[in-house]
Amino acid sequence: MKAYSVAHLWCLLLIKKLKENNISTFCVAPGSRSTCLVKAISEYRDIDVITHFDERALSFFALGNAKVSQCPSVIITTSGSAVANLVPAAVEAMAMQIPIIFITADRPKTLHECGANQTTNHENLLKNNVVQQFLSPLPSENHNDLDCFLSTINNLINSAFLGPVHINMPFEEPFLAKNKQDFS
Repeated sequence: MKAYSVAHLWCLLLIKKLKENNISTFCVAPGSRSTCLVKAISEYRDIDVITHFDERALSFFALGNAKVSQCPSVIITTSGSAVANLVPAAVEAMAMQIPIIFITADRPKTLHECGANQTTNHENLLKNNVVQQFLSPLPSENHNDLDCFLSTINNLINSAFLGPVHINMPFEEPFLAKNKQDFS
């Protein structure tokens, strides 16, 4: 499969898995750290993409959409304090068992707890308000890591029909190369 980076490849496969489960509404509050996720979404034409700069408002839109459709909506945010804006919708989704998938872009662990900007402990922010959460490893070319990632994503998607789930994905720069590469 061709992609602009290993991280972009993982995101393409994540979006493909979501689509295979009839999940087609993606709410995006973009930022630089979520570049690979946004690029992957842009490569699919048969999904609904709603963008907004306010994560809190967008997460409540996703919540309402999921409540009406009874199908998980996906909300994607960038790293840092943006994730804190998801907490109110996560609380509501958990209380009412509304299917929603929070995908948060994050900085690699090496940039945590060292004073780097936009580093917030995403795990602690949402862990009490989701049915299940997954702290993804840094995308790599290791096929075992990718297989484990995709297997875990399948389980999370099934859990999402019971209430909110959280997928936290770290990304390191550069996010995308200028040309697509073949990752076989």
